[in-house]
Amino acid sequence: MKLKKLLALTAVLIVILIASFVKKANDEKDTVKQRQTQPLAAITQDIATAFVTKIVITPAGADKASKLILSKDASGDWVIESRYNTKARKWAVDNLLGNMANLKGEPAGESKEVLNDFSILDDQGIHLELKGSGEKALAHVVVSPLRTRGTKNFVRSADSHKVVMTESDLLSNLGLYTKDAKIDYKTFAELRIARFDTAKV
Repeated sequence: MKLKKLLALTAVLIVILIASFVKKANDEKDTVKQRQTQPLAAITQDIATAFVTKIVITPAGADKASKLILSKDASGDWVIESRYNTKARKWAVDNLLGNMANLKGEPAGESKEVLNDFSILDDQGIHLELKGSGEKALAHVVVSPLRTRGTKNFVRSADSHKVVMTESDLLSNLGLYTKDAKIDYKTFAELRIARFDTAKV
């Protein structure tokens, strides 16, 4: 008699465990579906990149002297502002602008208290500012130096606590592939001194 009761209790326990696993699996599926159907949060919207005349890049915790400034010269070419105004690689600037023009992502946090968790406080993140003619502010975002998975980056608008995880890999656009990497002007500098027509050579 005791054996029958023990078997019955074991069977009930197994059924409860199976039901628990099934419920957990269904809850996880529902969570994934909610994330997939949740609208992406916009950080910047429809910036006309042709009207951008200056990009100011401020490294995490940096002072004004260490800013990297890209600007359009009188001929419309991008240069790195310095004593020599080194010509910038057009494709490198275009890639950065393209990713910033319509920046969206999955919401990751919305309160000031969690900004430190993402390393995206004002003095922790990398500041990217887009300006138009007359120094008109077009966009100002803060990018966390922390890499999540793949091409995902944590980003927020400078005037907001809302953090999103975006697919636009701004860190790669800046030449930052590790957490401790530093912003280098060479990422944007056009280092070719001259071009040759290879057919003629």
